[in-house]
Amino acid sequence: MSNSPRQQSRAPFPIALQTFSGRPPYVDAPIVMRPPEQSRKTIDVASKHLYATDARLAGRNPADALRSRLKALGDLKILDEEIVELADVAALDGNDAAHDIDPYTAGEAEAMEDLTADLLDRLFVRPAKLAAVKAKQIAAGQRKPL
Repeated sequence: MSNSPRQQSRAPFPIALQTFSGRPPYVDAPIVMRPPEQSRKTIDVASKHLYATDARLAGRNPADALRSRLKALGDLKILDEEIVELADVAALDGNDAAHDIDPYTAGEAEAMEDLTADLLDRLFVRPAKLAAVKAKQIAAGQRKPL
């Protein structure tokens, strides 16, 4: 198996739902191409996961429509503007793909997969890595607990 980035699979759901071991869990898995509508579904599940797990959203119900939910997460400052825009692009393209409005080339589908992987990295992988480093610093007495 090649070690190129295209030969590595991406996590099909938020990394926060997986055990974090210090490196991405998908590094050794073969790639599985996902069409754009699956990227959209991944973002849908990830945004609902935020409502279920983020204390700042306690007592709030997610909007049924994905794009409305993403906008609300941005308005509430749960997601920064760049992430909302990235997710909205993926959601809109995924809607088109699901309804065959605009057929995708293999390159476009790969670009959508990359956008979705970037979004999930920003939402779940980076915060998990940061939390792990902070926890280590707290345990070593280098950082005060919040």
